[in-house]
Amino acid sequence: MGIADQLLSRGYKVITLSHLDAHRTDLSEQYPNQYWPFGAHILTGMQIVRNDPRLFAVYLTNHGCGPDSMLVHQSAEIMGDKPWLVLEVDEHYSSVGLVTRVEAFLSSLESHETGNEGLRDLDVDLPNRFVVGGFNRLDKKCPVLLPHLFPYSTLTASRLCREGFDCRELAPTDDMSLNEGRALTRTKEYITFTALLGDVVRQAKKEQRPQQFVLLQNGGSEADGQFSRTIRTQLDVQGASQAIILSPLVEELHDDEQLWRDVLAGDMVMAALPQKRAAYMEQLTQNRSWDDLVALAGAIGRTEDDRPILCIHGDPRCVFNPQVNGHLLADIERGFHVSWLPLSEYLLFIWQEQGIDVAARCEQLADLHAVLGRFSPFMRSFSSLKEIADQKLGKLAGGNARYRLAKSIHGTDSACGVIEIGPLYENVLSLLNLVAVTPERPFLRLQVNGEGKEREKLETFLHFLRK
Repeated sequence: MGIADQLLSRGYKVITLSHLDAHRTDLSEQYPNQYWPFGAHILTGMQIVRNDPRLFAVYLTNHGCGPDSMLVHQSAEIMGDKPWLVLEVDEHYSSVGLVTRVEAFLSSLESHETGNEGLRDLDVDLPNRFVVGGFNRLDKKCPVLLPHLFPYSTLTASRLCREGFDCRELAPTDDMSLNEGRALTRTKEYITFTALLGDVVRQAKKEQRPQQFVLLQNGGSEADGQFSRTIRTQLDVQGASQAIILSPLVEELHDDEQLWRDVLAGDMVMAALPQKRAAYMEQLTQNRSWDDLVALAGAIGRTEDDRPILCIHGDPRCVFNPQVNGHLLADIERGFHVSWLPLSEYLLFIWQEQGIDVAARCEQLADLHAVLGRFSPFMRSFSSLKEIADQKLGKLAGGNARYRLAKSIHGTDSACGVIEIGPLYENVLSLLNLVAVTPERPFLRLQVNGEGKEREKLETFLHFLRK
């Protein structure tokens, strides 16, 4: 690309991260759960550049790179007011455009009074504003907000209220919150991040008081495990340092029995007909014992509905957030009985991948599957999901991709077709698109960006299924 030559021709010396003694800088407390080794190296390098008046940073990123979409936000937090340059390139990049941007950056350095930024100290208060832990770390004296993910967030919020918390859901993502998030993006962030960022920042601006936002993270290696920490960065930039983020690791929630019951209840609600869901939600808000869930599953299994069954799964935030999927699924239940992504099965696969004993909960899914009959969203044999993933994909961490591939291949016993939905630019979806498999049923994979551009593709697929 000639960037180094351009800098050298202007009299600047050029070094790379490998020239910096970044290994001596520890930012693990500032960026906990930074599971990308080179990501940690980039951030420590940025810290060195930020505090050395002789150094300036040029950050090269690939178009649609998931890790970089988070790291550029975190790098910006470190760099503060010190000038730096981000160049995003792909196979179609224009050398003229890069030259222009580099020239503009170098011109800005000529008027910059280097050294006036001061040293960037570590944020010693961060552990109080970004709390890594489970729901047991919540403070009853401070309002609790859950991202809207019907019906699961509604059921969990109602339970936490009964336990004495002032808990409510964030408003569903709409055009205003999505625009709020897009105004803060820097590169090709996933729509799932943009929507969540907009929802949280909008609420923090609306009520400028201490609030606890519960934002899940995971152990990687997709970008979504960094969403919560990056949103912490943006809240601080927006002056909302009073907001607190509680960020449980999904992998460590396996022993939260109350949350597990919330998730099972949500799966039962989504297995029911749309016109029955409000009544079932009211019922489950009051009674959520195992016997109640089995009884409800039996009632759903006895439903008279001869419409074809369509299995829809993927990233939960794409499946259950209409704004994120561009309202593609708004009318889909008019012509099909939809077998929606069962979040319990989705989570169980993650925990199984961590070596956790899930046998008892597998038996629960098997019991529910039996009484739900043809309307069950679960695999008949949970173990077959891992068998399919091992056979077709092997080892891959991130985005629960192994579960999604296995689910795409089989769907459910009664499904006439399968749809998988994920965010545009998601790296694991790019990998899944390269896997040569033959699904057992007609299959469609959609990559959404909140704009509904996949509607024609979806309608063509549904027309094929109806025939």
